[in-house]
Amino acid sequence: MCLAVSLAAGVPRLDAATLAVETLYQHASDWPQFVATVRVHSELWHRDARQTAIPPALVQRLARAARDLRLLVVAEDWCTDSANTIPYVARLAALAGVELRILDRTAGAPLMARHPSADGRGVTPLVVFVRGSADAGAWVERPRPLQEAFRTMADDPASHHHAAERQAWYDGDQGRTALEEIVTAAERTVTAR
Repeated sequence: MCLAVSLAAGVPRLDAATLAVETLYQHASDWPQFVATVRVHSELWHRDARQTAIPPALVQRLARAARDLRLLVVAEDWCTDSANTIPYVARLAALAGVELRILDRTAGAPLMARHPSADGRGVTPLVVFVRGSADAGAWVERPRPLQEAFRTMADDPASHHHAAERQAWYDGDQGRTALEEIVTAAERTVTAR
């Protein structure tokens, strides 16, 4: 018994949330594994993965913030917001030397509960910033301009045209707004520590 206590004394205690994040991370797919299984919106996922022109300044900023950073993403292939965002995030992470893993909604449910959308829903995509083995924050669902458009839709049902315009917005933006927001959020997790 004394041996077990002395061995345990040298091991740092991890809280349940930290253990859960680390376990989820270890069981998540990497980008090539995930994208190989995509069935819904397959053309969109693969198109966005091919046309990932990532601004070098964003790569440099994420690389500077990369010490002990990993990204844990919750995404589904049927989610158009995921298909229009995560291929760019995966490419940015690879270029900046940041490891990225992806979970589906079922496995990622605890993370979605911890980081809900502004209206309280568990949504995808969700990009969780893992520092060391701890959840250091997250970027949720879609870029701010689209969040605003969808918020006005909730207030005015006649504005349903925003949903139809979403893909055109994503096509024109090519991930730039989401990447800027994600890099900025990742930088904040450095200073928050």
